[in-house]
Amino acid sequence: MSQGRGPVVPRFPRSLIHPLGPLFRLLPIALRRHLLYVRHHRRWGNFRTPARYTEKIHWRVLNDRREALALACDKLASKAYVRAVAQSDPRLRTLRIPAVLWTNDLVEPLSSFLGRTDTPMVVKPNHSSGRYVFISPRDRSATLEGIDVLVSHWLRRDEETEVFGHWGYGEARIGVIAEERVGGEGSRLVEIRSAAFAGKPDSFVVTSDVYTRMQTTEAYDADFTRMRIGFPTELPIDRPGTLDSLSAARKDELRGIVSAISAPYDHVRVDIYDDGAQFWFGELTVYPSGGALSYTEEVERARGRLWQLPSASEIDASHGGHDLPAVVWRRERNQSLHESAAALAAVNG
Repeated sequence: MSQGRGPVVPRFPRSLIHPLGPLFRLLPIALRRHLLYVRHHRRWGNFRTPARYTEKIHWRVLNDRREALALACDKLASKAYVRAVAQSDPRLRTLRIPAVLWTNDLVEPLSSFLGRTDTPMVVKPNHSSGRYVFISPRDRSATLEGIDVLVSHWLRRDEETEVFGHWGYGEARIGVIAEERVGGEGSRLVEIRSAAFAGKPDSFVVTSDVYTRMQTTEAYDADFTRMRIGFPTELPIDRPGTLDSLSAARKDELRGIVSAISAPYDHVRVDIYDDGAQFWFGELTVYPSGGALSYTEEVERARGRLWQLPSASEIDASHGGHDLPAVVWRRERNQSLHESAAALAAVNG
């Protein structure tokens, strides 16, 4: 059983000076964001007139409260949005969306549900990031023990909102979902994370062997040419890459999927899975690693130029607007998780 439990809080006394400790969250959000930036990048960030990509992520945390960001942080609402795009945009006609098999607002506990099915699945919070459990038939008995306790522990706000100030996760509906595991049992799955700006994919970062601990990373530009991005797990650029063997038709398909989904966003990361036969929607990310990933200075500056931040008046005017993410979000936020999952299942047929 593979799982992610989120960041680990250090023990006392180190916890007193750690961002995940009890004191850091009491600081004003602007000071917290500056300290987080310095801690990771070893330089003071410019959040008033940001130029670097990671500075603009921090600017978004501090200033942007558009409904489209809330939708992106709610996993079920994101699925509903992508399904809505697919109904009118032929570029998404082949994209699959993993079926949601269980939500915590059902009467049946997750342990009971797992006890009567052998379907490989992934359990994750609807309102957070970095927490998941991969469940397979061979380790199901071990998984059943304590799974309900884990679900109850996830049914609360966590560091995404309480420490990092990621507003969108604070708006997302609190809950836990179980969805089908893409590729099934024993498959070799590839995750493709595409940074897109106003509907234009800028890069594709590939993580191979998602279900194992032997993960590697490769980066490609918008034309699928290998590039250096600066990640520690990045393979040498002269080694053969996963997407090198992708056909021209599938590259166009992938580019079209990302373009269609990201069109209403000044910036969003679109996560897609490739099981070797078809593409699957993963999730949307509007606070990529909270701005705490190390990029080359070239990538920082290039992405910073691509990202045109909204003005304060544009943010104010967006409330109650008619862009598709906002419309879908206003519908989804008033539904239970089970209602959202049932609506998706009905559309999927």
